[in-house]
Amino acid sequence: VRWRLQVVRGELQLPEAAQEAIRAKPVEEQWAMVQSHKMTTSAATESEMAPTVSAAEYVALIRPTRAEALLPVGGEEAERTENSRVKALEGLAVSLRTNPVKYMTTFLAHQGLTILLEMLSNFD
Repeated sequence: VRWRLQVVRGELQLPEAAQEAIRAKPVEEQWAMVQSHKMTTSAATESEMAPTVSAAEYVALIRPTRAEALLPVGGEEAERTENSRVKALEGLAVSLRTNPVKYMTTFLAHQGLTILLEMLSNFD
Protein backbone atom coordinates (compact mmCIF):
# COMPACT_ATOMS: atom_id res chain seq x y z
CA VAL A 1 0.00 0.00 0.00
CA ARG A 2 2.74 2.42 0.97
CA TRP A 3 4.73 1.81 -2.20
CA ARG A 4 1.68 2.27 -4.41
CA LEU A 5 0.71 5.41 -2.50
CA GLN A 6 4.23 6.76 -3.07
CA VAL A 7 3.77 6.19 -6.82
CA VAL A 8 0.42 8.02 -6.74
CA ARG A 9 1.92 10.94 -4.81
CA GLY A 10 4.69 11.13 -7.39
CA GLU A 11 2.20 11.12 -10.27
CA LEU A 12 0.13 13.84 -8.61
CA GLN A 13 3.24 15.90 -7.73
CA LEU A 14 1.82 16.87 -4.35
CA PRO A 15 3.60 19.39 -2.12
CA GLU A 16 5.42 17.97 0.90
CA ALA A 17 2.77 19.20 3.36
CA ALA A 18 0.04 17.33 1.48
CA GLN A 19 2.19 14.20 1.31
CA GLU A 20 2.71 14.30 5.09
CA ALA A 21 -1.04 14.65 5.63
CA ILE A 22 -1.65 11.59 3.44
CA ARG A 23 1.02 9.56 5.30
CA ALA A 24 -0.75 10.33 8.59
CA LYS A 25 -4.04 8.82 7.37
CA PRO A 26 -4.99 5.21 8.28
CA VAL A 27 -3.90 2.48 5.87
CA GLU A 28 -7.51 1.90 4.76
CA GLU A 29 -7.88 5.52 3.61
CA GLN A 30 -4.51 5.41 1.87
CA TRP A 31 -5.57 2.25 0.02
CA ALA A 32 -8.86 3.87 -0.98
CA MET A 33 -6.90 6.83 -2.38
CA VAL A 34 -4.71 4.49 -4.44
CA GLN A 35 -7.76 2.65 -5.80
CA SER A 36 -9.54 5.92 -6.58
CA HIS A 37 -6.52 7.23 -8.44
CA LYS A 38 -6.25 4.03 -10.47
CA MET A 39 -9.90 4.25 -11.49
CA THR A 40 -9.53 7.85 -12.62
CA THR A 41 -6.42 7.32 -14.70
CA SER A 42 -6.93 6.14 -18.23
CA ALA A 43 -4.06 3.67 -17.98
CA ALA A 44 -5.66 1.56 -15.26
CA THR A 45 -6.43 -1.95 -16.44
CA GLU A 46 -8.50 -4.64 -14.80
CA SER A 47 -5.39 -6.58 -13.83
CA GLU A 48 -4.06 -3.56 -11.92
CA MET A 49 -7.25 -3.48 -9.86
CA ALA A 50 -6.95 -7.14 -8.83
CA PRO A 51 -5.81 -7.82 -5.28
CA THR A 52 -2.07 -8.39 -5.00
CA VAL A 53 -2.43 -11.03 -2.29
CA SER A 54 -5.16 -13.61 -2.67
CA ALA A 55 -7.42 -14.61 0.19
CA ALA A 56 -5.87 -18.09 0.19
CA GLU A 57 -2.38 -16.58 0.50
CA TYR A 58 -3.50 -14.52 3.50
CA VAL A 59 -4.85 -17.66 5.17
CA ALA A 60 -1.46 -19.32 4.66
CA LEU A 61 0.31 -16.25 6.08
CA ILE A 62 -1.76 -16.06 9.26
CA ARG A 63 -2.04 -19.81 9.94
CA PRO A 64 0.26 -20.84 12.81
CA THR A 65 2.70 -23.63 12.02
CA ARG A 66 3.90 -26.46 14.26
CA ALA A 67 7.44 -25.11 14.08
CA GLU A 68 6.27 -21.81 15.60
CA ALA A 69 4.96 -23.64 18.65
CA LEU A 70 8.51 -24.85 19.32
CA LEU A 71 10.05 -21.36 19.25
CA PRO A 72 11.07 -19.96 22.65
CA VAL A 73 8.72 -17.25 23.90
CA GLY A 74 10.35 -13.85 23.60
CA GLY A 75 13.01 -15.12 21.23
CA GLU A 76 14.12 -13.14 18.21
CA GLU A 77 12.68 -15.65 15.73
CA ALA A 78 9.34 -15.73 17.56
CA GLU A 79 9.20 -11.93 17.50
CA ARG A 80 9.98 -11.84 13.77
CA THR A 81 7.25 -14.40 13.12
CA GLU A 82 4.75 -12.45 15.17
CA ASN A 83 5.64 -9.18 13.41
CA SER A 84 5.15 -10.75 9.99
CA ARG A 85 1.80 -12.19 11.10
CA VAL A 86 0.68 -8.76 12.39
CA LYS A 87 1.58 -7.19 9.02
CA ALA A 88 -0.35 -9.92 7.24
CA LEU A 89 -3.37 -9.30 9.48
CA GLU A 90 -3.23 -5.57 8.72
CA GLY A 91 -3.13 -6.29 5.00
CA LEU A 92 -5.93 -8.82 5.35
CA ALA A 93 -8.11 -6.26 7.12
CA VAL A 94 -7.65 -3.81 4.26
CA SER A 95 -8.27 -6.48 1.63
CA LEU A 96 -11.46 -7.71 3.27
CA ARG A 97 -12.80 -4.15 3.37
CA THR A 98 -11.82 -3.10 -0.13
CA ASN A 99 -12.26 -6.19 -2.30
CA PRO A 100 -15.50 -7.63 -3.68
CA VAL A 101 -17.58 -10.06 -1.61
CA LYS A 102 -16.13 -12.97 -3.60
CA TYR A 103 -12.77 -12.24 -1.97
CA MET A 104 -14.35 -12.67 1.48
CA THR A 105 -16.15 -15.87 0.50
CA THR A 106 -12.84 -17.28 -0.75
CA PHE A 107 -11.24 -16.33 2.57
CA LEU A 108 -14.05 -18.10 4.43
CA ALA A 109 -13.82 -21.16 2.18
CA HIS A 110 -10.13 -21.51 3.09
CA GLN A 111 -11.01 -21.60 6.83
CA GLY A 112 -9.79 -18.03 7.37
CA LEU A 113 -12.47 -17.22 9.94
CA THR A 114 -11.67 -20.35 11.92
CA ILE A 115 -7.99 -19.39 12.07
CA LEU A 116 -8.84 -15.84 13.18
CA LEU A 117 -11.12 -17.15 15.93
CA GLU A 118 -8.42 -19.57 17.13
CA MET A 119 -5.95 -16.68 17.27
CA LEU A 120 -8.38 -14.63 19.33
CA SER A 121 -9.04 -17.50 21.73
CA ASN A 122 -5.29 -17.77 22.40
CA PHE A 123 -5.18 -14.21 23.78
CA ASP A 124 -6.76 -15.07 27.12
